[in-house]
Amino acid sequence: MFLSPAVSHHPAYKALLPRLKASGKFLDIGCYIGQDLRRLALDGVPEQNLIGTDIVDHWKLGFEFFNDKDRFHAQYIESDLLHPNEEMERLFGQIDVVSIIHVLHQWDWNTQILACKEVAKFTKTGSVIIGYQGGTNDITKRTKWNVENGQKEFTLHDPKTFMDMWRIVGEEMEMEWSTEAKIVPWDELATRTEDVAYLGEDFALLRFLVKRVR
Repeated sequence: MFLSPAVSHHPAYKALLPRLKASGKFLDIGCYIGQDLRRLALDGVPEQNLIGTDIVDHWKLGFEFFNDKDRFHAQYIESDLLHPNEEMERLFGQIDVVSIIHVLHQWDWNTQILACKEVAKFTKTGSVIIGYQGGTNDITKRTKWNVENGQKEFTLHDPKTFMDMWRIVGEEMEMEWSTEAKIVPWDELATRTEDVAYLGEDFALLRFLVKRVR
């Protein structure tokens, strides 16, 4: 799941490619070894338009895994999303497409709000945020499962709570967002349902697209 490109499975991917092939900048938050950035480069996006960031540096591992240190030249910035460094702050208001996959679901509700506010700082009117994350098809069951298993009470969204979160982010930052969120089959990311069964019956894959209207 974590080594294969995921962003190219998103329904918006093909429509966003022309924008990125022109002058649009793409930011991959939680880029790991850069597998999604390499897929974008393979599909014709100039590497100078590609930026990856992660809290832990796996970038060198990516060069070893893909054996392309002399050929792949996207930019990498090691930084904490919740506490961005100066290099990341210079990207505020500069990004056309943000991808954030399998990141937000690690935090509770309040921290996800803070994280989304940080993501929003990279955008401008017309920017798009796309991604996937662990979700739930039963909030009540998920809350009960979390409590019984010593987890944070809220971590996983259904489509409604995800859209509510971005509405709150918009209100508190005086921005307007158009948000789409949907529970989709795990095979959309080439993942077998049985491989994630240990995370609970309600554990699901949430796909989203958030567009900044103003």
